[in-house]
Amino acid sequence: MRQIILMNFFAWAFLSANALAQTCLHTNLSNKFDYKIDVTKSLDSGHVSYSKVILSVYNKKNKKLMQKINVGNINSNLLYDAFQNCKNVRSYITGYNEDKIPSDYDYGDFVVADLNFDGKEDFVINGGYSADAGPNYIFYFQDTQGHFRISHFLTDRMGSFPTHLNIEKKTLVHTYILGKYQGEKTFKYNAQTKKWRLAKWTEKKIY
Repeated sequence: MRQIILMNFFAWAFLSANALAQTCLHTNLSNKFDYKIDVTKSLDSGHVSYSKVILSVYNKKNKKLMQKINVGNINSNLLYDAFQNCKNVRSYITGYNEDKIPSDYDYGDFVVADLNFDGKEDFVINGGYSADAGPNYIFYFQDTQGHFRISHFLTDRMGSFPTHLNIEKKTLVHTYILGKYQGEKTFKYNAQTKKWRLAKWTEKKIY
């Protein structure tokens, strides 16, 4: 019995020593919700192998949990230094860090904004960095019930946070430089069908 207890203790100690966790509660990014992001980075033989990211959405008034989103197990080698600083977030709803100049298309680990121009806030969350174009963001949009649903289309086709949001045209525009080329992608939202499409994609050689 003593041997079993000792074995369980050492197993718990090993797992604890090989996991890094961070919890960030964000109360200044929304007028309606509070967001909590839990990130557990598991280590494999001393090396980070993957990160489990859980996003919880709370009603700001009554603090009731409204939704828990399992963002997924992300290869930690793709996250680099993401989710290490709770202040590395941004909100175009409350203005928090809104004017902070992004570095290499990095707008923060978590960004709140009205991305489909319906008057309800949406958000993106860092899903890992690409080689030279900043974070690959995962896009979530708020539905009529106040829940957030993933947009696989924008996550897969756009990835980066838009450099320009055009409210009148209902477009998200991402301008980028990739090697010798400068490109621009324009995604347009149809409010009736509630679907996105790639409206325009141009690239030109700059040197």
